[in-house]
Amino acid sequence: MSKEEENDYIGQLILHWGQYNLGVWLLFNSKIGKFLECCCLRKVNEACEIEIMYLFNPEYRGN
Repeated sequence: MSKEEENDYIGQLILHWGQYNLGVWLLFNSKIGKFLECCCLRKVNEACEIEIMYLFNPEYRGN
């Protein structure tokens, strides 16, 4: 992804948060200084369906 594409994507995330109060969260472990996972709630259509997304860092699965 180019820097411009990254900036566009971040802008879309910020806009979505402002419109729907839904967005992306990163879970950070301050003891080890690493991100453990990312999760997201996103409105996907006019029927108010919400998409749930989560990504776990493979290094920390099962802990």
